[in-house]
Amino acid sequence: MTILLDDEMMTNMRVSYALRWVPRASMATLLPCLVSPQAGDVALTKLEKIGKNATLELANGRRCTLHEGDLLAVVFGDRYATLQFEGYARANGDSCDLLSMGGLCGLVESKHAKAAEPSKLRLLGALGDVNCSLPKTHRATRQPPEVIQSHFGTIRTASVLPQKTKVRIANGQTARSAFSRERSQAGFDQAALRV
Repeated sequence: MTILLDDEMMTNMRVSYALRWVPRASMATLLPCLVSPQAGDVALTKLEKIGKNATLELANGRRCTLHEGDLLAVVFGDRYATLQFEGYARANGDSCDLLSMGGLCGLVESKHAKAAEPSKLRLLGALGDVNCSLPKTHRATRQPPEVIQSHFGTIRTASVLPQKTKVRIANGQTARSAFSRERSQAGFDQAALRV
């Protein structure tokens, strides 16, 4: 059964940061729950029980305090966080776990001994546009990372936000550490790197 979301539901729905690039028009109808969700599937959930994640980062970057009964627009995905959860993009019937405060959901496979239990979600259905098409977050992401060849090695840039850029060298070093190594090998005691 497909339900067009009314103004009250749209107003009360908290859209998570993981969905910041998905147009709001792509979340206009409530579709039946997906039998086996995949990474990138967008869902509307109801918060059943608050656990480790008591806040949610919204699409605008602001945090909000969660309350049981809140409607959350989340995305299925895999996550591994050493001091928190290892979780995968799947559901157990109509229930799943909130894997991150950014709005990633799935089922927790294992957790750190000191981590609290995850927040529990009840799936209300998949979110789709007015044509009942399912949005996928990978369709709404930014451009793929740019690869730059330099004497530091291969540099990949990945824009997280238009104002911020992360840079990594192919061997896992940051641009700063690679630049510092090159600077010290050349005998300079000061230098600047603008990225």
